[in-house]
Amino acid sequence: MKIQKISYLNFRNYGKRGEVKFDDSGKISLVYGENGEGKTTFHQLFQWVLYGKVNFNQTTIPTKLYNLRVGKNLPLERGLMVVGEIAFEHDDVNYLAHREWGYYKNSSGDIQRRTASDSFYIMKQLPSNDWRKVDRPDDLVEQILPKGLSPYFFFDGETMIADLKMRGSESAKMLNAALTNLFDLAAYQNALVDIGKSNATTTVLGKLNAEKNRIIRQTGNADAAQHERAIRRLNSELERYEDEKEKTDKEVKELEERISRLSEMIGSSRSNRKLEADRAAWKRAAENAEKDIARIRLEFGKEIERNYAFLLIDAVVKDAENRMLLKVQKEEKDVIPGLTKALLKSLLEQDECVCGNHLDEAAKNRIREWMSYFPPASYKSTYDKFKQQAARHAGHFDEEELSDYMARIFRKHNEIRNAEKKIEEIDEELKENDSIDELVEERSDKERKRDEALRRRDDLAGKIKHNENQIGLREAKLKALDKSNGKAEKIAEQIALVERVRDMIIAEKQEKTVEYSKSLEEEIQNLVDTMMTTKRRVELNEDFQLRVLDSYDDESKSEGQFAAVSFAYISAILKVLKSHDRLKGKEYPLVLDGPFSKIDERQRKNILEILPQYADQVIILSKEPLHDLLDPADVGNIYTITSNDERNDAEIKEGYLWR
Repeated sequence: MKIQKISYLNFRNYGKRGEVKFDDSGKISLVYGENGEGKTTFHQLFQWVLYGKVNFNQTTIPTKLYNLRVGKNLPLERGLMVVGEIAFEHDDVNYLAHREWGYYKNSSGDIQRRTASDSFYIMKQLPSNDWRKVDRPDDLVEQILPKGLSPYFFFDGETMIADLKMRGSESAKMLNAALTNLFDLAAYQNALVDIGKSNATTTVLGKLNAEKNRIIRQTGNADAAQHERAIRRLNSELERYEDEKEKTDKEVKELEERISRLSEMIGSSRSNRKLEADRAAWKRAAENAEKDIARIRLEFGKEIERNYAFLLIDAVVKDAENRMLLKVQKEEKDVIPGLTKALLKSLLEQDECVCGNHLDEAAKNRIREWMSYFPPASYKSTYDKFKQQAARHAGHFDEEELSDYMARIFRKHNEIRNAEKKIEEIDEELKENDSIDELVEERSDKERKRDEALRRRDDLAGKIKHNENQIGLREAKLKALDKSNGKAEKIAEQIALVERVRDMIIAEKQEKTVEYSKSLEEEIQNLVDTMMTTKRRVELNEDFQLRVLDSYDDESKSEGQFAAVSFAYISAILKVLKSHDRLKGKEYPLVLDGPFSKIDERQRKNILEILPQYADQVIILSKEPLHDLLDPADVGNIYTITSNDERNDAEIKEGYLWR
């Protein structure tokens, strides 16, 4: 299956009709979008069209898929349709999958689902190029792309990261179910359920055991009948105990998973009490800085008071010095180099200049001006004397010490600004905090309930053990009595045979499960080694629960490492899936909402090179530009999501529109 294009109308953020075309020749198609603009919505559109399901966060109503703007503007007592279409090719045949959901706005203004208007069909292009509807379109989708495997072909990396942080329990359950069905492991499980236990009335072993006991009762042997009655009673109790223990085991597991999840949440967040304590500390720091500023200002004032006269004189002196210096600089600029006062005086006594020109009255006035620049009447001579006098006032106060007061005040103001910033951050965290204190209380409550459940489980395990021992003793005595009864002995042989078959099925199921889990573990390890810059060891248990460890068996990972593991996880699953006979030789897409922002550029490049090796068609949704990391020959169609300021009305436009 290769997706050629997807079309939409009124689907959540996307109120306007639009379509996005994808490359199906091996190039990577890219759809860019900022956070909140509609990448996840667009990603969910694929699964909605094919399977009629969506998987948004808990705050989103899964049946409320219409665009809010369109819904608001819809007249009363009118309907609207949410429409999606996927054009795809499979086994050299073109198909068009079409799904639409109906909504109706009643007279009160409420918009409700109108399931009678819903439709789903698939059109198939015939060799004649005509199109006709396919019978049982859901079956065709299941045949081409099984629903249980859809999360891996339409992969949400962010959801995978969130689950990995919680030890991958949800991913393990989903993968276990998918692989169990794909690799026919369900047949083993169903066979074991049918064989069952001898104390169950509807299973093979249960029916054989009941028949054997019936025959024993018919013999009229009082001892045998007594043992048979006791065994029935013990089996009835045993069945009840085992049911209760199974429920208790499930309760313990759920409680432990919740405790683990709460511990993760508590470990990554600060409690309200801790936040309030930190806020109070920063508040005290700001108040102390204010007090320090007041004290420094007081000290500075006293220092100014002691040195006021000198500071005043110093200011006046500097002002006069600057003014006189300007005059001196002007004199030096105006006086011709080499002139002396004696030469100028000699020229005033003559009518002719040394250059031969006549000295008129204007020229002599200019000479008199120049003479004024020389001592004793020049500004330079006055300036020199002034500097000598001003120097007497130097040294009566420390200018650096006075400047230090101001520097200390500036530093304290910076401390106040920093404290105020921290207080603002804590206030924001307090607003967004999911009441960690309540989580701590909930964890304590769950731990108490788990301990109670563990005690119940241990008590039930003891009762089960006791009943099994008693049943064994009674059956041994019955067996001795059965030797005289050929029919009962024959049924006992059948029971033994069925039990041997059961044990063989358990062993084979275990062997297959280990084989698939180890195969997947090896693939993930190879990809982790390639994608991650740090050395990590991968473990995948028989329940397909993933652990990624360092040499100290520490599972903690950075956001980037979680992202790399999610990419390795989906790539390995795709390879293992395509190795199965049911999928071998088929072409499948990977529509990936990838957490590329969490990994560095080198890792992005590695992943972009690896993904096409595991999927025949790659469509990536990203908030990070990726096309520059690829060879232009490997880049297919590029689109950019644009949205309004409220991020609730978006369009997808062709091209890379971020500049």
